[in-house]
Amino acid sequence: MRHAGSFGAQPDDAAGSGTASSYGLHGVSRSSFGHSGFRDAHSRKPYGGTRRSRRHARNPDDTSPRAQSRGQRGPDDPQSLDACREAALTLLDAAARPSGALRTRLLGKGYASDVVEEVIERLRAVNLIDDRAYAQSAVRYCIGRMYGRRGAINELVRKGVERPLAAEVVDEADKHGAFEESAWELGRSVEHKTRGLDRQVRKRRLWGAGGRKGHDPAMLQIVAHELFDVSADVAADDDANIAERR
Repeated sequence: MRHAGSFGAQPDDAAGSGTASSYGLHGVSRSSFGHSGFRDAHSRKPYGGTRRSRRHARNPDDTSPRAQSRGQRGPDDPQSLDACREAALTLLDAAARPSGALRTRLLGKGYASDVVEEVIERLRAVNLIDDRAYAQSAVRYCIGRMYGRRGAINELVRKGVERPLAAEVVDEADKHGAFEESAWELGRSVEHKTRGLDRQVRKRRLWGAGGRKGHDPAMLQIVAHELFDVSADVAADDDANIAERR
């Protein structure tokens, strides 16, 4: 049987070096996705200009009627580089975003596409946008949520990461066994929650949860067999031996 704590037990100094511990399941903050590692960078002043104070900045997630009416009006000047830059910084201050998600939001606000592209390029130049770093942070989040490879790619794309980059970063994590361990972690979670239920019911719960999280069906079969068949048979043999000794 696979050891329960095998993955993510590497030394801390291996983190970030491409080793398995870079994607460990333990100690991953679920609030880190979209924030950790980016927020300090976003608070720095970019290429010239003066930031509005946080107190007066508009909330990009405000869904009040007044905020919605502001968004419908669009910018006073769709060609204004300064206004587009300020809108981008406000969005980045609220949450880290890859360039794809930022582009979609700025275009949705009514800024001209050429202006949006120029702002994004300038933000890249001062390291306020780093799609690869964002994708790597997102993958760690997905592993912490026990996602599979397919689920992680879909989540990154949904968050605005370009699919080729999403697949590349996910493949890197997969080479280090991150999604295999994620499947085992999910299996252990389901095994714990379904104790006392029929074996087939427990397997269906695992397959259902694994499918929703985008795990490889073949990997789920291995986990299910190990946790619900082999473990059950071992437990039955132990009970039989105890009964014989009595």
